This record gives sequence, structure tokens and C-alpha cells, in this order.
Amino acid sequence: MSVPAKQRGRSGWLFERAEDWPVRNRVEAEARERAAAERGRQAKALVEAHAPEIAPFIRALYAEGMIGGWRNVKVTVQEQDDGLAA
Repeated sequence: MSVPAKQRGRSGWLFERAEDWPVRNRVEAEARERAAAERGRQAKALVEAHAPEIAPFIRALYAEGMIGGWRNVKVTVQEQDDGLAA
């Protein structure tokens, strides 16, 4: 951090004290967890909207322990030449 930035009261750290670091790590972990849960909800909605026939397959993978849930499902919707979603 440059001297002028420190003079203006800016800091390179979210928390200055070492005892605040675990709080920052917990807050970041909770934010990552919420983001992963939201991606899972979006993936489930896309699968049910565009390819409902594979939802039982994904549930079976989860039941066998091969995936951790909908958050591990990556969905890509592609446009066809006629403008319909594939």
C-alpha cells in the first residue's frame, strides 16, 4: 500500500486486526456456499425446463454418491439455427 493511500485512510486489508481474520474467512465461506446453492437451484430449473428426462439420471447419480447434488451439475443451453433452445 502506498503512503498517500494510507494517509487518506485506505487500507489493503478488509480487517486490520489478526483476530478478525477468522470472521472474514467465515463470511467468505458462507458467501461461497450461498453462491453454490444458487447455482444448484439454477441448474435444476434449467434441467427441468429444457431436459426433464435427465433429472432422474442426476438424482440417481446423487443417490449413488457420484455427485454432491445439483450444484455439481453444469448446464449449457445452446441456440439452434431455428432459434429454439437445444
